[in-house]
Amino acid sequence: MPRLINAIWLEITTGCNRRCPDCCCGVGRRPVVHHPWEYFEDLARVTGKFRHLHLTGGEPLFHPQFDDFAPRWRGLFGIERLTVWTNGYRAREHEAALANFDLIWGTKYNGDNADEIAWLVKRFKITYWEGPHIPIARPGPGRPCGRGLTDAMAAYANGRFYPCCQGPGIPGAESLEPCADWTTRVLDVPLPCGECCFSE
Repeated sequence: MPRLINAIWLEITTGCNRRCPDCCCGVGRRPVVHHPWEYFEDLARVTGKFRHLHLTGGEPLFHPQFDDFAPRWRGLFGIERLTVWTNGYRAREHEAALANFDLIWGTKYNGDNADEIAWLVKRFKITYWEGPHIPIARPGPGRPCGRGLTDAMAAYANGRFYPCCQGPGIPGAESLEPCADWTTRVLDVPLPCGECCFSE
């Protein structure tokens, strides 16, 4: 059965409060950009409604308008499921905005942000990875890449669609300009598996 894209991993900012080596989002290798609401409206005109929107960065909570935008994404895209991935450092100050999400994903860095992740676990429904700077999951039995975890997804960053969640942070990864038939054409874009942090 062919993949049916019904989820988008949406990069809302390239900014982050950390500078992890080999960042899977390309932080430090790209200029800091906080996308304005018009950027998301332009995307919604191309995508129409779909099932799941997952917000990424950079660090999503680093976006200066995160609190304003959080209650609006669900309606803009007509989605059923709204999730976000965060390192948790600014979670307490964005508690009200985070209440808009169905699930929060986090990255726990060797104890650096243990208090922040513990607070998120206590306050919200959250799942998290433990690792130095990237998710620890690796390909293999029961440990697929993000595409294996949710093969109905594509990523959107830099105003382009990518066939997997890591593409936006990989220099030279192939992508697709927004177009009416993006859900089928993005499936033909080569995956950057050889450069991906999950390929080890």
